[in-house]
Amino acid sequence: AHDIHVKARACAAMMCGARVREVARDMNLPVSTVSRWRQEEVVPRMREIRKRMQLRANFARPSIQNGTQKRG
Repeated sequence: AHDIHVKARACAAMMCGARVREVARDMNLPVSTVSRWRQEEVVPRMREIRKRMQLRANFARPSIQNGTQKRG
């Protein structure tokens, strides 16, 4: 097992757009390990981020169309 900080760095790099092979090479890790981390950690988090962004966009759209802006 790898140190949690290594996994966190690898996942952060992928969330910022780095590819699996690039992360594996740069961090001297097996491609299979980085690929597994991507599936287990990165993909679900990115889906959740996209979902939240879509919800926020949908929430903001009516107020923009009405010429008002919600303040919170």
